[in-house]
Order: sequence, then C-alpha cells, then structure tokens
Amino acid sequence: MALWNFSSHRRLPPPKKSRSKGRGFLNFLILAGIVGLSAFFLLNSSLLDVQDIEITGIDQTRASETHDYISNSLKNQKIYSVERGYLTSAINEKFPDLKLNEIKYEFPNKYEVSMSEREKKYLIQASNGTFIADDEGFVLGVATEAADVAEASPSVDFDVIYDRSLEVGKKIEDASLRAALIYSDLNQNIKVENGQIQLGLENGGKIILPENKAVSKVSEFFTLLQKIIQKYTIENRQIEFIDLRFSKPVIKYLK
Repeated sequence: MALWNFSSHRRLPPPKKSRSKGRGFLNFLILAGIVGLSAFFLLNSSLLDVQDIEITGIDQTRASETHDYISNSLKNQKIYSVERGYLTSAINEKFPDLKLNEIKYEFPNKYEVSMSEREKKYLIQASNGTFIADDEGFVLGVATEAADVAEASPSVDFDVIYDRSLEVGKKIEDASLRAALIYSDLNQNIKVENGQIQLGLENGGKIILPENKAVSKVSEFFTLLQKIIQKYTIENRQIEFIDLRFSKPVIKYLK
C-alpha cells in the first residue's frame, strides 16, 4: 500500500487583497476636492459679478438716474444672488414714483430692469402732510405744489382726510384707509377718524361706511344712502349719523 507524503505539499499563501478599490475611492476623493475647489473659486470670482444693467420702460433721463443707483446697489453682487425683493425695496426708497415691473437675466453678466412711472390717483390729507398715492395704495410722494394736487385729484380738495401719519415709499396697510380710497372713487370726500370711515352730510351729520364691503358693494351703498337721505329730507328730519356697517342701517336723528 502506498503512503502519501503530506510533508511534500506546501500550503498555498492567502490571496492578496485587491488595491484597485482603495485607489478608486482615493481618486474619487481627489476629483471631488478639485471640483469643489474649482466651483468655490468660480462662484466667488468676479467672473460672476453683475457687470451690466439695462433700464427699460421709462424715459432716458430717469433711466440714467436709476441706472447709476441700481448699479451701485448691485455692486459686487453675483448674478445668481440678485433678489427682486431687495431691488424693489431699494427703488421704493430712492425713487418712490417709479415701479419695478420685471427683472430679467441675460447671459453672461447682464440684467434688464423693466420699470414704469406710478400714476398719481389719490390725494390724502394725513396728520403729517398731504400725500399722493397710486391705484395700488402706494404712497409715491408729497403734494408740495398746486399742480400736484390738481393732477392727483382734480374734482375734490382731498380724496381722503386721514387722522394718522403716512410715509413716502410705503404701501398703505391700514385697511380702513384702503377702503376709504375705494369709496373716494365716487368723487366723495371721505374721512378716516379713529378707525371709522366717514362721509359728511350737509347738515353736519355723518355716515359711517363699512370697511370690508367697500370693494364689492360701494355702488350699492351710495344708492341706498341716496334713498335714505331723500326720504328723511322730505320728512324734514335732520340726521345725526347713519351707520351702514350692519345688515340694517342704524339711523340717529338730531333732536
């Protein structure tokens, strides 16, 4: 019987670990680092600075004025960081009579800024002066000359008399005043006092108008008002006030 000589068979060495996976991961990290650094330097370089502004929609003189201001406002800003809200606030503060309509990016470093002049519509006598507002309730200036008054409100002395202060370059937030401006579109002198929207009567009485129905029912209220006044004029009864804020008018007569 033959005997096997086990001592003559050597044990095989363990397989070597592959280094390809380790090298691949290292190469990935190097590549990612290079891309990241390149992106960082690109995003922070002057190559992406806003370099050209074009103003459209207004006359050349105003465009020249606003161009310099907007260019300075956007100085050193990147093309990807320009925000409409920031630009709107800057224009409202410096040029309240102008309105920002649109900003449009043009490759590689240019922005087109479309603007228009605000239309003077309302004349408001506030506690701190006489102001002009547009149809959106934006206070665009102070009425300092008779021409301003005539242009903003040719039919009445003031559209609204307001017992609080206003600020140029700001949108009117007071809901009572905003409603009063809507009522004034019917060529009526409206007063806002202590949060009440009032319309004066010839005999010194007043009408208190609702705030939340001004937009949808302004014509209805004045039709109703005319009927009430006619009725009590015929009856020779003097009205102290008419309150139209409720479902049924509340009427109080002078004694």
